[in-house]
Amino acid sequence: MMLMVKAIFKKELLYLWRYRINTIATIVFMSVICVGITSTSEFTNVTQILGGSKLSMIAPYFLWLVMTTNFNSITGSISSDSTSGIMEQLYVNSGNYFKILIIRAVSSFILNIIPLYTIIFIISFFAEINILSFFIVIPVFILGVPAIWGLALMAGALTLRYKQVTSVVSIFSTILFMGISFFLTKIDILAYIMPFAKANKISLLIIQQIDYNIVIADIATIIINGAIFFAIGIICFKFAEKSAKKIGNLGMH
Repeated sequence: MMLMVKAIFKKELLYLWRYRINTIATIVFMSVICVGITSTSEFTNVTQILGGSKLSMIAPYFLWLVMTTNFNSITGSISSDSTSGIMEQLYVNSGNYFKILIIRAVSSFILNIIPLYTIIFIISFFAEINILSFFIVIPVFILGVPAIWGLALMAGALTLRYKQVTSVVSIFSTILFMGISFFLTKIDILAYIMPFAKANKISLLIIQQIDYNIVIADIATIIINGAIFFAIGIICFKFAEKSAKKIGNLGMH
């Protein structure tokens, strides 16, 4: 098991290094977008709606990136593996693709910290932000990210069953995560029933340094939310997995 974890983590690290030009380009592009959004928002009422400062735009944008990267780490793997035939080979050789998928997701979560926080570092040159507050929320991410993985497994189940649904999944996830990051967590009830929403809300409060006492109930809500969505995701993926094996969808076509 540990050998598999080490091998997959090393592979993900080497992949990040091998395609470093793409990684650097993505970091610069995402940084420019954020700086552009915060700069132009000063001439509109967007910042007033979200909280009245540049940080009220930067924090949700950062959390949107966290959700998107973790979601794509699973959906991207499933889509690529199922359409290239790699998934079928992994089933034949290891017999447990799901285990490999989760190890990949954990590895990506750890490695994505590098580009995500590089973006924040770049943005700090253009806006007054407390970088330390962005690091303090990492434990909240760890508790809440299983909800994102669960949602990604549900999307992956659709990919296994219907193959080319990447565009639909991307559009849906982008809209959903933008809603959670910028707007939906302002509605209290949705912070409990939407994936990662409570974790997102607590993270926003910490990053924006708003006085708020985190209680056991908040932590329990994040953990339960993550456990429920992850469990539903596993059920959906396992069901789609069996269906895909029967109809031959694991192979390349």
